[in-house]
Amino acid sequence: MRRPSTPRRCILLFIVITLITLVSVAPASSGAAQRLAERARALTERVRTEERLPGVSAALSVDGKIIWSGGSGYADLENLVPATEKTVYRIASISKSISAVAIMQLVERGKINLDDDIRTIVPYFPRKRWPVSLRHLMTHTSGIRHYKPGEFGTKEHYDTVKEALAVFMNDPLLFEPGTRFSYSTFGYNILAAVIEEVTGLSFEAYLRKNVWGPAGMTATRLEKQGELVPHRARGYVRGKNGDFRNAPFTDVSLKWAGGGMISTVEDLLRFARAVLDGTLIRASTLQQMLTPYELKNGKRTNYGLGFALGRDEKKGRVFGHAGGSTGFSSRLFIYPDVGIAVAVMTNLQGAGRSVTRLAQDLADLAIETSGRKASK
Repeated sequence: MRRPSTPRRCILLFIVITLITLVSVAPASSGAAQRLAERARALTERVRTEERLPGVSAALSVDGKIIWSGGSGYADLENLVPATEKTVYRIASISKSISAVAIMQLVERGKINLDDDIRTIVPYFPRKRWPVSLRHLMTHTSGIRHYKPGEFGTKEHYDTVKEALAVFMNDPLLFEPGTRFSYSTFGYNILAAVIEEVTGLSFEAYLRKNVWGPAGMTATRLEKQGELVPHRARGYVRGKNGDFRNAPFTDVSLKWAGGGMISTVEDLLRFARAVLDGTLIRASTLQQMLTPYELKNGKRTNYGLGFALGRDEKKGRVFGHAGGSTGFSSRLFIYPDVGIAVAVMTNLQGAGRSVTRLAQDLADLAIETSGRKASK
């Protein structure tokens, strides 16, 4: 039998070595992913138990790839429906970040200017003592009020964005725009009217075509009480003795742009990826959104255009948003310096500290397992 020629022997040797390498590396890589998943699952279960949450869903991504997602506890306590990565929750004020990205798309296209008086875009908005710009609305420096008692959990339904604006738009400004930071969900509601006036589309139709669709957010929508939503969680509050009670009925049509969307943890990480990779907005636009707003007195806030801003000792810059609604609490944290994003949601009102704890612990786990470190 003839022996293979030298070039052929080299090729065969290369193939054998490659196969051996693949066989030896693949199980190790798979094993590492499995260990990460086990630790993330155990961490989620531990925090849910210690913080006494009815249900919680969480997801973790590195460089835009979801490396783990899952749930613990129940999305519906009465029917014992497990919470999973597919569970749909109210995301509350994380809606603001999505609305802000939609506005910045229109800025990129030259349709609107951040420093335009909103009355030039939404002519039915009443004249105020001072002009209010889009930038003021997006940085919570507009002077437009937040909720009055009873409005946060209102049962009133509004068919259109314009109807919802009537609740507050005739009220006077609290201060001269640009002079103070004062959180306002109602200020963000005006952004929905801006989108509708500029594009001729409904707010929902614009988001579906230009944000949710391109980002792959198939489970995200505006919450409408009459609609059947697969995997929707039931919301809870704590009773006087600490037991769980069904959250009171609330209609969020009052605040679709500022706090009326529903989504999953995986969809929120798809949004994070699409923001970072240029699918939704340019890198220069994102940088603009992540610049702290400077008040007229020279002081800087910790909020940009639709995103809360901060810094973590291990993970560098962080941006994202917190959400709190009737029956639900949520967090989306994005760490661009290390390529990590994490989303956590629970079906319990007032559980902000708990979801923050889990989100930060999961991000730390990703840092530990990936060996990444933010540059100082």
